[in-house]
Amino acid sequence: MYLAIGLFVYVLSIGVGQSAPPPLPSFDKQVNELLAKMTDEEKVGQMTQITLDLVLKDGTKPWSEIEVDPQKLSVAIQDYKIGSILNVPSSGALSIDKWHEVIGHIQDEAQKSRLSIPILYGLDSIHGANYVQNSVLFPHAIGLAATFNTSLVSAIGKISAHQTRAAGIPWAFHPQVDTG
Repeated sequence: MYLAIGLFVYVLSIGVGQSAPPPLPSFDKQVNELLAKMTDEEKVGQMTQITLDLVLKDGTKPWSEIEVDPQKLSVAIQDYKIGSILNVPSSGALSIDKWHEVIGHIQDEAQKSRLSIPILYGLDSIHGANYVQNSVLFPHAIGLAATFNTSLVSAIGKISAHQTRAAGIPWAFHPQVDTG
């Protein structure tokens, strides 16, 4: 009897384990159409990532006083056709409202470009959303790894992602599986 139940559970688990998740929608057609429209300069620009400080009026001002310089931003996006911006001003973490303002200016300028490709904005959320004010800070990855608690690390990853995304930032550079 126990053997039959065990065999049934085993066979059932094989079927469940081998079932594939539903396929994701393909964007190949749209991507190929966009690539066909792009100049070589636009393609190179899309692979270029700059830091936020390069498009600020004065990156050394306190976080609450930083301002995007419209002229610098225009040059970066319209002339150099950059595709990505990374991180924060050297003055530190911004409030959620300030992040929304900064990223809003960046995306508004991107919409004025020939192909209206949004800027990919990334943030190092290396121990929580540490560049977003009032977010939860956690130990660095090496400290989390030392706990051997994958459930805890997974929960921390979800919290970090949620708080980073709440600031309007779509791309978090951490956590990752970097065994490099």
